[in-house]
Amino acid sequence: MKESKNIKYSHDEDKFYIDKQACKLTWIYYNPDSDSGGQYVENILYKSQILKAMDSTKTTDDFFDFLGSIAKQYLTDLGTDDFESFDKDFKYEPCDMTGCSTATMNKLIKFARSE
Repeated sequence: MKESKNIKYSHDEDKFYIDKQACKLTWIYYNPDSDSGGQYVENILYKSQILKAMDSTKTTDDFFDFLGSIAKQYLTDLGTDDFESFDKDFKYEPCDMTGCSTATMNKLIKFARSE
């Protein structure tokens, strides 16, 4: 494991990647409060789960909280071999949407309703 003390990472926005062929959504955000001193959280969701969140919640915050509670999650901790590569991809790879906003929620619902 690499030494990671005194390294500070700051990422302000969640990123969303839509895979239309697989009918799935990948939602990634950085959690600076993990035991390792920081980690990426990768949530995998499918259209049916997005529609369930739409039907089960009333606010934008509740919508994203619900999605986070039902997603398949993968964690990439600071100091692990995969972190540097994941960090580079997060910073430089284009995404479909950013931020847990009402606009993002509406785009996700539109995606989930699409054929």
